[in-house]
Amino acid sequence: MSALFRRIYSAIALILIFLALIFALLIRYEVGKQVRERTESLVLPIVENAKQTLAEMGPDPVDRWLAVEELGIPDQFPTQLALRSELDLSSSETRRLEAGNLLAQQRDGEQWIYALLNQDEILVIGPMVRPELPRPPAILPFPPPVTLILILLIMGVTIFFIIRPLEKRIHQLADSAEQFGRGAWDTRTAESHQDALGDLAKTFNQMAHRIETLILGQKNLLSAVSHELRTPISRLLFAVDEGLSTADPAHKDRMLDRIENNLNEMNELIGELLTWSKLEHEDLAGQHQTLSISALFGEMAQMVHELQPKTRLTQNHENLSVRAAPRYLKRALSNLVTNAVRYGDGRIWLSAYEADQHWHISVEDNGPGIPIAERERIFDPFTRLDSSRNVALGGTGLGLSIVRRIMIRHHGMVLLEESEHGGARFVLVFPKDPPQETADTV
Repeated sequence: MSALFRRIYSAIALILIFLALIFALLIRYEVGKQVRERTESLVLPIVENAKQTLAEMGPDPVDRWLAVEELGIPDQFPTQLALRSELDLSSSETRRLEAGNLLAQQRDGEQWIYALLNQDEILVIGPMVRPELPRPPAILPFPPPVTLILILLIMGVTIFFIIRPLEKRIHQLADSAEQFGRGAWDTRTAESHQDALGDLAKTFNQMAHRIETLILGQKNLLSAVSHELRTPISRLLFAVDEGLSTADPAHKDRMLDRIENNLNEMNELIGELLTWSKLEHEDLAGQHQTLSISALFGEMAQMVHELQPKTRLTQNHENLSVRAAPRYLKRALSNLVTNAVRYGDGRIWLSAYEADQHWHISVEDNGPGIPIAERERIFDPFTRLDSSRNVALGGTGLGLSIVRRIMIRHHGMVLLEESEHGGARFVLVFPKDPPQETADTV
């Protein structure tokens, strides 16, 4: 028998017993009330007759006693007259009689009733025979204790068949959680019921899927980072060996330049990794500020001039202003512009416009473009399309992945389309109303 069954059964049994006791007390109170009312209905007329009879009689005590005795009902309500001084009454009992109430006493298992007739005489009724009340009809087929036991047994069987499937589902969920905790990341549990446990199972599966995705992503990232670092490290070791083995100063200088280039490449890769990882959970809502598209495109034009002075940049923004996290929006746009410089054929088009309560910022080039089949994969970390992009142009392979995460943190997206100029067209789309507003302006 499970602990869950015992707890529910014990709780219901205690509640049932408590209700039975309350019901018994209520019945006892009601029966006592009916007995008192029935007794008073029989006794009060006798008291009134006694008062009236004694008021019409003389002072002879024997006559008065006999007259009162004749008012009673033999074998049920025998009556007699007693002097107040003859009875041993407490002060509270005396006050009750003086207030005009009946006084009931139990003596030697017999019931007596007293009523004050005048200042000196008291009507004594007793010993009394309790009036018979009509017995209620029998509604239980067995005595109350046996009936209670049968009810508890039936209740136990009912609870067992209700709890058993519920307990089984709880154990299944617990087993799934235990297997998942042991490293079986693909473990899932059934979601067949539309109830609280079904919602819990659904939440567990969502959590498990999320954790599995994160773990697999971390494994893939670790593998990709290891691969990306292996190449510059190998080149670095080769340059060190070459520099140490040669006596030619010019050759040593070339090896030092190569070492510096490889270190810069590694430093850039580590910086991109830190940015990419930080963006996974960072909330940018509180960093939103007003950005002038004209100033933003001006910075991009300066960057293009520094990277490739011969590249022509065309702008179209209509003096718009947007709200975004300045640092990260600039980072996303600079990543796209840098790619356009690397892979374009000397022409870049920047444009910004408003549509459907969203801002749209696009970067286009006239390069070879990206095949449709590769347009989703290009946003994965460390993805390079060697068939259409020149690997020799450099890059860490994290740029577009960082752009996507920045847009997600802006509650937006990045779209990849074919440009009318023949190359790729990237569009940053994010809502006009950010989660939080500030009054800062850049």
